[in-house]
Amino acid sequence: MKLIAQLLLVVSLSTAALAASTAYHVGLDLAEEQLRELTLNDDAGKRVAPDGTSEPLLKKGRKLTGPDIDLLRDNEVAWVRVREFDVRRWPGGLPFLVSIVVMAGSAVWIYRLNKAGAAGVRGKTRPLSPAELLQAAESAVALLVGQVESAESPAAQIRLIVQGLGVIGQEQLAAFVEAQPRLKEQLGLAAAAEVMSRFATAERHANRSWSAAADAHAEEAVTCLRAAERLLADTRQLLA
Repeated sequence: MKLIAQLLLVVSLSTAALAASTAYHVGLDLAEEQLRELTLNDDAGKRVAPDGTSEPLLKKGRKLTGPDIDLLRDNEVAWVRVREFDVRRWPGGLPFLVSIVVMAGSAVWIYRLNKAGAAGVRGKTRPLSPAELLQAAESAVALLVGQVESAESPAAQIRLIVQGLGVIGQEQLAAFVEAQPRLKEQLGLAAAAEVMSRFATAERHANRSWSAAADAHAEEAVTCLRAAERLLADTRQLLA
């Protein structure tokens, strides 16, 4: 149950981050009255000259007028990024609110499960084995990789990695490290050392991914995250 709650927390964090990245996106299917006088925060559209060079239809900082809106629509521009925020224009507003609710519910759920475990309920159920804990870590990282690969921009990828790995590092990865004594009892010192060595390599790549994301290096962060996923899968094979 706790694993489900943790996965819900990671998914809701990721969804909230993706939704937040659209806060200043405005769809051009809105009424013209809602679009006029908005200030572009990025270049919008693109026109290609006969010599093959391209330039934006409208440049950053321009206030939209009726003819501007018609020009963008005629060139099949679906949305623009603006400086003014209005929740009524926010395409990701509803997903963001739903994600916040799910995030809060998941956090309460995890808190109650932890509290119940501290009160002795933990002894009534079988604890997860090291293999199951490692599977949970691998699944959480794989889920995050999928979210990152579908993100619409490097900035969104950075937010997802920082938030997602922050949770995974404190929950799933830490849980497997805590299970090391049981792993030694199950496999013996030599085999357990091999597993933990491979796991430590995966954990280092996860940490590098988080650090690169925190420094706004999206490409390096994504590369290290994929490597962490692959290394966790390799580690799990040692337990198969």
